[in-house]
Amino acid sequence: MNKAFRAARVAAAGLTLSLVLTTCEPLALRDLAEKLAQGGAKHLYVTDRDAKRIYRCEVDGSNLIAIESLSNQNNLAMITVDPNAGKLFWTCASISNELGKVVSSDLDGSNISMLFTESVYETVSPRGLSLKPVSSVLFWVGIKDHTIYQQSYSSSETPLASAGIGDPQDLAYCPNLDKISVADPANKKIHRINVGGALDLTLDLTPVSAGFKTPGNLIVDSLHGHVYWTDDGPGGGIYRCDTDLASASVTTVVAWAGAPPRQLAVDPEEGLLFWVDLGTKTIQRAKLDGTDVRTIVSGLQGPRGIALDPVRR
Repeated sequence: MNKAFRAARVAAAGLTLSLVLTTCEPLALRDLAEKLAQGGAKHLYVTDRDAKRIYRCEVDGSNLIAIESLSNQNNLAMITVDPNAGKLFWTCASISNELGKVVSSDLDGSNISMLFTESVYETVSPRGLSLKPVSSVLFWVGIKDHTIYQQSYSSSETPLASAGIGDPQDLAYCPNLDKISVADPANKKIHRINVGGALDLTLDLTPVSAGFKTPGNLIVDSLHGHVYWTDDGPGGGIYRCDTDLASASVTTVVAWAGAPPRQLAVDPEEGLLFWVDLGTKTIQRAKLDGTDVRTIVSGLQGPRGIALDPVRR
């Protein structure tokens, strides 16, 4: 949205908030004004493996609710949102003799549908997933058969020919380029492939001074031309490079010691990065440069995945 236009709408909404001005911090006031001006709020969706639930909250962590209770899905993993179709998609890994799955539902948790269920335990094990919403196409990774799949919302999966990727774990579709970034942690690489599966570019992280261990949990910021990923090794952090995968562009965004972060979500328009912190079982938020780190959701049992619905509802 044009900044001047948004500012005008927020200012107009702010006229109704004269009694709140002295009690709200600037960011909270702006968020509240935008909700009034634009008719709603953006939302995060979070998978909690131990609670067997999917939660929804606003981007400041407020109004946390459980939209789905999934007693028959013990291994919730990654999640993504198609805001135009009003759909959630998530994966269930092969854990404790549970078959791996790819599942969809409406944003309110209704109309649950199994898009894929592996026939034999730990032969596929879906994990990372990403969408090409304009085509209603889902891309996802089987981490046991080392295969990238594409699937329409209403048909069966088809393997992509992904030559040169030894250990695909996570992926992220970039709409500006119509290409897919793929994490290959066993080989310390991030690849870029065409939507047909052909290898396009590779970033070898071995000689890079930051983010060289085990890349995973990719997310693409198309607005600013960045790929973010986490280091799944002990004490790992969050890293970033340009979408052209130039090694000189690799930089550390957030670094810390402790349990590695899990899935990332990004709001380029608001300049915000979100992630799941396994160690503290919380949802964290920071600016895109890694500053202003804060906890926005706590008290979760076993969070794994996070996704942003950028549409204010």
